[in-house]
Amino acid sequence: MTQLVEDGTAKLVVIAHDVDPVETVVHLPALCRAKDVPFCFVRGKANLGKFCHMKNATCVALTDVHKEDIADLQTLSKQFMEGYNKNEKLRRTWGGGVMGIKNQHMVARREKIREIELAKKANTELNKETPFDLKEYIEGNMESGNACETVQFNFGAEGCAEEAEYSPMDDDAAGLVYMGITTKSKKPKLDLPG
Repeated sequence: MTQLVEDGTAKLVVIAHDVDPVETVVHLPALCRAKDVPFCFVRGKANLGKFCHMKNATCVALTDVHKEDIADLQTLSKQFMEGYNKNEKLRRTWGGGVMGIKNQHMVARREKIREIELAKKANTELNKETPFDLKEYIEGNMESGNACETVQFNFGAEGCAEEAEYSPMDDDAAGLVYMGITTKSKKPKLDLPG
């Protein structure tokens, strides 16, 4: 059968639907599509066997017909080409983006763990960042001519400290004390690294 399709001598291939083992004919539809040979499936290998005057037949290839039956063969070939060879709906499609229930639970657990890690990371980054630009704040006060006090600003885990000045008249002074800036002396000097 395979040799007839590969040689191009088969005009029509008929395959039974209940072949066991199916591996004996599973390659024929793909081969027929590749060689542009019309094929079809019929119900029951016993019915196909009756056509061949045998008990059972898995598949039949028509190679030659009488001249009076050529029109019928062309009609059947055209129908089978549309119904089987060129019908994309018959081809098996894998996937579709739908996961099983176990996989959905696993993905949900991973997502929850990732969100927790991102929240921890965001929390540590907020603790490391200074809430405002201290140099900009001090330069603004120096330009406005406000009286300034020297303060010490602690940057957290690194343990480095900066001395800077701020105006006691400013409303942000309470915020500076709250953020860990404490008054060190009453000298009007400015010591900023860099």
